[in-house]
Amino acid sequence: MKKRIAMILMAMVLASIALIPFGEVKAAATGYSRIYGQNRIETAIAVSDRGWSSEKSSYVILANGFMYPDALAAVPLSKQLDAPLLLTKGDRLEDAVLKEIKSLGAAKVYILGGHNAVSQQIENELKTQGLGTIRLAGEDRFGTSVAIAKELERLRGKKPSAVFGVCAANYPDAISAGSAAALSDGVVLYLPVHGQPDELTESYIKSSNCKKLYIIGGPYAIGEDVEQYTAALCQKTPERVFGQDRYGTSLAVCKKFESLYTGDKMIFATGADFADALVGGTLSAKLKLPMLLLSGDKLASGAYDYITKRAPQTIYALGGPYALSDYVLKCYLTNTPITTTTTTTTTTTTTTTKKQTTTTAKSAKTAYLTFDDGPSGNTTKILNILDKYNVKATFFVIYRPGYESTYKRIVSSGHTLALHSYSHSYGTIYKSEAAFYSDLGKLESYLKSVTGTTPKKILRFPGGSNNTVSRKHCRGIMTTLTKSVTNRGYRYYDWNVDSCDALENRASKSKIISSVRNGIGSKKQVMILMHDAPAKTTTVDALPEIITILKQKGYTLLPITESTPEVHFKVAN
Repeated sequence: MKKRIAMILMAMVLASIALIPFGEVKAAATGYSRIYGQNRIETAIAVSDRGWSSEKSSYVILANGFMYPDALAAVPLSKQLDAPLLLTKGDRLEDAVLKEIKSLGAAKVYILGGHNAVSQQIENELKTQGLGTIRLAGEDRFGTSVAIAKELERLRGKKPSAVFGVCAANYPDAISAGSAAALSDGVVLYLPVHGQPDELTESYIKSSNCKKLYIIGGPYAIGEDVEQYTAALCQKTPERVFGQDRYGTSLAVCKKFESLYTGDKMIFATGADFADALVGGTLSAKLKLPMLLLSGDKLASGAYDYITKRAPQTIYALGGPYALSDYVLKCYLTNTPITTTTTTTTTTTTTTTKKQTTTTAKSAKTAYLTFDDGPSGNTTKILNILDKYNVKATFFVIYRPGYESTYKRIVSSGHTLALHSYSHSYGTIYKSEAAFYSDLGKLESYLKSVTGTTPKKILRFPGGSNNTVSRKHCRGIMTTLTKSVTNRGYRYYDWNVDSCDALENRASKSKIISSVRNGIGSKKQVMILMHDAPAKTTTVDALPEIITILKQKGYTLLPITESTPEVHFKVAN
């Protein structure tokens, strides 16, 4: 009988949704309602409005919106303080964010992360506005998550009831864990994929004396060696909660902690990016609603049954139609397989003929703008263009003194600062394996000293992994290095679209644009090679049109992260 009632309620939901035209934001009371803004910062404000607009909040939490770890570890803190989580680019305080803080009537702001995540300038601006600040930060994501956990202990006046260990190298499982940890009076800590946890995390787990230790994610996310090590630390057998992939893990967490989610609604978010889901956990914990990560390619196994069983009165969809299309939402709500076919129709008017393309599912087309050999005098111009178009990119940098502020701006603006070479001398770096790591280590140390944070283990070999120039310095060195960097935890990226801006000293703007346009073809993932060397001024000139082309073709432009699929050449030495 209960099942039949649930099915009837779901039928009512679907009937109301069917009346909603595609692209419309407002929905009927029993349909889905979108929560989103023009970007992740505005989406966070929209979430704050939805969860906290009817009441004042003494506290606000502020985190960098382009680095996921600090924000995702803070969901239990949000629940404890009954405070919304707002996002920033990290260099200066956005007017809209300050306006939201004031509208909430907050007196104090918790700042998450070090000064490279949220600048001292922002902290000073908050103080100028008469707001108190508390910064919770460590040297890295591990340290910051421990700092948040310790503050929770202070606020609660007791040890955590549960520790939720999530993968430090990727975001999906941390998204899934946040509200469950918050509603369990727990904390979220980051664990490595393999090996021993860092000293601070190890010490905290050992002293926490928690009743439960959960590991969120499968053995590929957090290895069995880590599970065994953490078990020894707290003298408890961890309970692993996971599914076949990030979507299965999200569903498994919802089911495991179902009794905590007493609200009559649900939250949907895309699992393909963390931008919109970043603050979803705070709303999930505030309203006691399960948050389900959705795939834009296929229905997650068991998701429809779970949705039907809960029969939510309303569904909150985080992000606009591009993040979660109306089509995908309807597929999940009607148990309809997602197809990715594209149909084209032609509409003719008296003045023009216009082609209109309708994609029946969210296109999984992603593009990565990558710049090698910088920083240089061109970098600031590149960064200004990227800011104008609200696009993030990846900079494979070398050692170039005098550009310390540029390295910092790359990081604070949410771009990926990646490793290329300290010397950029093929004769030096490809002389031997030891020589390569000596050069790479110098670059890592230099970047940490400049930016204050350990650079991500993302690299690009000078000349690409298929270069043959290295052969004259050490035969077989690329075969050795491509294997050893992976064993050492690095991810290396070649490219599948060449802008050809390196084939001559100064390729023409039109040639660069043409090379990129032709190279894109029908690829779903494009990794575009460009250069940020001093002479590459025409690359700067071509960049706005390249971005426009990519957006017109339906690509999402992203920076490379630890979860970005690697693009590798066939090694030729």
